[in-house]
Amino acid sequence: MSHSTPGLKQIFLEHIDTLALTLRPATVTGYRGAARHFLAYLHAAFPHLRRLSQLRRDPYLLA
Repeated sequence: MSHSTPGLKQIFLEHIDTLALTLRPATVTGYRGAARHFLAYLHAAFPHLRRLSQLRRDPYLLA
């Protein structure tokens, strides 16, 4: 039996779904949009980035 590592998108969306239990719908929509844009940026600028454990403040978040 193999366990696949969840992708960045899946991790972000699962956390947003958890937050959605206590936040207003418009806030959740904003979070989803921000996550979508951030993940698109990461994919375009750092295509080798595949796991959350690879994400570092510098250069990924400061770029």
